[in-house]
Amino acid sequence: MQRKRFVFERSERHRLPIEHDVRTCPRVDASRDAEALHPEWVHQAGDELVLHPKMPPLRVITATPGRSLVAFAAADETARAEGRPWAAARWAFLVEPLGPERCRVLSRFRSACSENLVTRLAQGPALLEPIGFAMDRRMLLGIRERALAGPGH
Repeated sequence: MQRKRFVFERSERHRLPIEHDVRTCPRVDASRDAEALHPEWVHQAGDELVLHPKMPPLRVITATPGRSLVAFAAADETARAEGRPWAAARWAFLVEPLGPERCRVLSRFRSACSENLVTRLAQGPALLEPIGFAMDRRMLLGIRERALAGPGH
């Protein structure tokens, strides 16, 4: 699990409403950066969160405007019971208000997979944690830059 904490301080002139901080992920192409808020990209419980075109999407299980978004991909329980390869993942975005002009955005990713070598190498912590850390860090820094720049920048 990666631990990242960023405190966003914003002046009143550049205030970005908290309810938009975690909801600007594109529905269609999550690999693009959003330079503006897109209400049509807001995720609701039951929506799919596409991380990569060649990977199955995560299902949004909870979306609380201004507070959190949690997505989950369950393991194939039949494969798990039969001893075949399986994988599961959960990704959570949380916004913690720290006062009227500040908030903390947290990202937490967890995954689990079967013990066979191929699955562990492809979807286990040895591969996902370093890649996930680098990608999450850049994503959170990008959110911070946009929040500090304010609307229209």
